[in-house]
Amino acid sequence: MKLSPLITILLLSILLFNRCKTQKNILASDISEIYNSELRISKINSSMDAVAYMYERFGEWDVRQQNLEEKFIKPFVWHKVDLLENGKEYTIITSGVETMSEYFASFIIKDQEGKYCLPTSHEDSVDIIKFLVGEVTKLKVKNKTYLLIKQNL
Repeated sequence: MKLSPLITILLLSILLFNRCKTQKNILASDISEIYNSELRISKINSSMDAVAYMYERFGEWDVRQQNLEEKFIKPFVWHKVDLLENGKEYTIITSGVETMSEYFASFIIKDQEGKYCLPTSHEDSVDIIKFLVGEVTKLKVKNKTYLLIKQNL
């Protein structure tokens, strides 16, 4: 059976798309994804879970930034955080989105040199992603933490 060129291209596109999707999920799993240099975790209780995790583990944030996009929670930033307890310090930016079409908590992480840590080209990428996905998906946040975050949005 001979397929038309259009059908062949369509089938190849579907196969390529599925292959890319599978490779993306090897690191981040089905409950999260890497979008540019951002880890988006969707198995959460609240879009504020990234902020809540960092607050409960490392205390109050250093800086609150302005939103670049209206749908995002205002970013909270921690500097010089030894996230993996490996002696390396990171800058961690947390945010999240809770709309009708999107629901996730997010992390952007930079190393001491200012390089993004979540792309697979970074040496700490796999460890950071596995660690954060594991921590945030089992997170039990205190209500007072959510209230404090809401007051600072």
